[in-house]
Amino acid sequence: MLERVLTESNRFADLDRFLRERVAQARTNQEKIAILTKRAHLAETSLGDVEEAIQTYEQVTALEPPGGPAAQHLAKLYENRHDYGKLAELREKQLERTSEPEARLALLRELASLYHDRLGDREQAAVYLHAILQVNPAMRQR
Repeated sequence: MLERVLTESNRFADLDRFLRERVAQARTNQEKIAILTKRAHLAETSLGDVEEAIQTYEQVTALEPPGGPAAQHLAKLYENRHDYGKLAELREKQLERTSEPEARLALLRELASLYHDRLGDREQAAVYLHAILQVNPAMRQR
């Protein structure tokens, strides 16, 4: 109820403090994820604090499964800021936690492209291209 009152009265700084307290009291990861996601959205939209939104989404990505909604939103924020180093770091963490072959291939392709096209690191791009060939030898013929 307090959350709704604070939102309706546009008391966003107070709402942020309230949500911070709720995160500290959360008992499960799912509860923490839900509250932190609300905080990140609040920071990004109503408070106009993209840096706080990024930090909060980073907390969520540590709790959610690889490639979850927060990771996808965080990737968009990094891309919007042209922070390709952070985007590569996020995708590398996802790669470490992903076992599904198609998802791994998609991440490897994205990382190869990021390192080659955005970060100018051709050696690291080659590492990821080689990893793609290890996972999917059929790619050699393309």
